[in-house]
Amino acid sequence: MTPTPLTGFIIHSRPYQEKRAIYQLFSKEWGVVHGVGVRGVLPFMQIECFVAGKNSLKNFNQIHLIDNTLTTHIGQNQYALLYLNELICKLIAPENPCPTLWYSYQNSVVELKMVQDLIVMKQILRQFERVLFDELGVAIDWACDSMGRAIEPDMCYEFAPNTGFAPSKVGILGESILAISDDKYLNVLGQIHRQMIDFLLDYKPLNSRKLWAEQLKYR
Repeated sequence: MTPTPLTGFIIHSRPYQEKRAIYQLFSKEWGVVHGVGVRGVLPFMQIECFVAGKNSLKNFNQIHLIDNTLTTHIGQNQYALLYLNELICKLIAPENPCPTLWYSYQNSVVELKMVQDLIVMKQILRQFERVLFDELGVAIDWACDSMGRAIEPDMCYEFAPNTGFAPSKVGILGESILAISDDKYLNVLGQIHRQMIDFLLDYKPLNSRKLWAEQLKYR
């Protein structure tokens, strides 16, 4: 296989041999690619490399940074970035090109490096999750219930990840669902997105969530 140039971000790594590591690269061209390369490539930094090999575990060569944007990656910023990486690692199949999701990830990483406000961080994450749902074919219908009927502002609804919204005696007010893009409903949006993500993960825990929750407890 002729070496192919890829652009992307390292989303996971683990040591391999004395000076090498096994990486998961989220690339613009091929999606998630597993490969072996020199140790020390940092996450959250855009890189270019050449990939070669016919097996599922490729060889990464000539790795160099494109983005030298400095960030301390401490506190909430770090956990938000780790959360993005964990979602990609666990939900995107290897070597499945998804350029729209890649550009959303790229923009999210750039924004999360600079932001300090928790509300803005959550907005960035919710926007990324929406693009992720679109990529996975599970986009949430915010206008209609599970039977295809328009959401009524004065009715209550429950959300089920595999079917959508269903009328209920208690639950989320339709008015909130219809206005979900409004910042004041950010917590509702987060709850619904979390239900969908838990469903997609088969209810397996995310380490980044645990770390973020622990960090928030001691603020």
